[in-house]
Amino acid sequence: MGHELEVKVTARHRPLLPVVIAFAAGILFDRYLPPDTFVVWGAAGAAWALCGLTLCLERASRLAPSVAMLCVFTSGAALYDCRFHSFPSHHIKGIARPERTLVRLQGLVIEEPSFRPAKVASGDERWPASRQSERTSFVLEARKLS
Repeated sequence: MGHELEVKVTARHRPLLPVVIAFAAGILFDRYLPPDTFVVWGAAGAAWALCGLTLCLERASRLAPSVAMLCVFTSGAALYDCRFHSFPSHHIKGIARPERTLVRLQGLVIEEPSFRPAKVASGDERWPASRQSERTSFVLEARKLS
């Protein structure tokens, strides 16, 4: 009564696998061989322009999958670069030391502080331990770390 069905899994059955691999390869490329930000974004822009040109030309249709993978690769590198390498000049990353130690941070407050009042975590105000502390957050232009 039961019939066994044999299915061979090929690349056609996993169409997103090459896209995921290309994107991850772009991230790994930017992680371990970080080029200049201008180079990464220039390559991504050129790849997308080439992709658009490939879509417009009929004779270049055989190149379309390769160019699309190049777009995905450079997009992965650009996303990683934007997220982990592009910091403003006043970012703490520029003056922080690699070792963990207690420090004094001096700088200029460049945004008005926002205050979040304390709230009760468990819903029972009789228990002081259930209260979360008040929080103040602001953006500081870091100038000196001592």
